Order: sequence, then structure tokens, then C-alpha cells
Amino acid sequence: AIYACVDEVMHEAADMPDDGVRAALFAEVTRVSFDAASSPLVSVCARCAAHLRQDARVCPNGCPESDETVAQDFFFRCDVSDFSGTLTDCRVSGDVARAMLGMKAEEYALLSEARVNELIRATVLKPLKIFVAAGVNASQRRAFFEIRAVQPVVEAEWLASLQCCQ
Repeated sequence: AIYACVDEVMHEAADMPDDGVRAALFAEVTRVSFDAASSPLVSVCARCAAHLRQDARVCPNGCPESDETVAQDFFFRCDVSDFSGTLTDCRVSGDVARAMLGMKAEEYALLSEARVNELIRATVLKPLKIFVAAGVNASQRRAFFEIRAVQPVVEAEWLASLQCCQ
């Protein structure tokens, strides 16, 4: 299903239908889980992109080890808000994170502290069309949200979205 407002997505995710919840939101990223002191970079298998445990060089999917086994990629969390509420701790990784931040992980690794802070300011409170999916964390029995895609929003779309759920 496609919704326009955060509160509708939260309500639907609380009931968690068997086919999950998917939504397109006109919203803003209001918080990211990294700053100049804490990096959004994680180690991944260079072959299959599986996340590696800290300081591990062994792929959990069994890919053969070599000197080029480990790469870096993005994984962080963010809050997404519109006038109706906030989805907290949404997962962001891979291509979506690269699109959101406008750079590759290797480029991010070279940024100064001042440039990281500029990047965060440029990312937060920028109107976006955000595509989210909700799943269920079985061990915690609660929904989690993952950002699947982001697109820039033109002003007319943004203004129209403000009237959608009212």
C-alpha cells in the first residue's frame, strides 16, 4: 500500500499485514545517527556486500577470503518526519545512503570533520520523496523501518503533500 503520512504508516505497521508495509512519503530526514565523531561506514564483503563483524575478514556467506575481501559501505539510521509524526531509527544503507549523501563510502572516509558536519546539515531537513518498507523484528516483536529509495521533491509536490492527510 502507498500512504502519504507518517502516522498512517505507523498505524499500519502496528498491525503488520503479512505482505508488510510499503509507503511513499513526502517527508524530511530530521536526524541521522552519525556525526564527525561516529562514522556511518561499515565493513562489508567486497563480493556479496554482507556486513562483516567488527575486525573480521570472514564473510558470513562463505565467500572465499583474499586481500580484496573487505570493502566499506554505508549503514546508519535516521528519523523521517512529516507534519503528522516521525518514524524513528529508519535503516539506511548501500545505494540509498549513497544517493542520500551524494557520495561513495570511499569519498566519505576522506572527509574532514568540518565537511562531515556540512554534509549532515545538507542532508537533514531537505524535503524528499522517501520510500520506506516496514518489517518485524521477531525477537523484539516490533516493527522496524528501512528506507528503500529517496528522490528529490519539487515544490509543487511538497505543497500538495501537505494537504493530503488533513
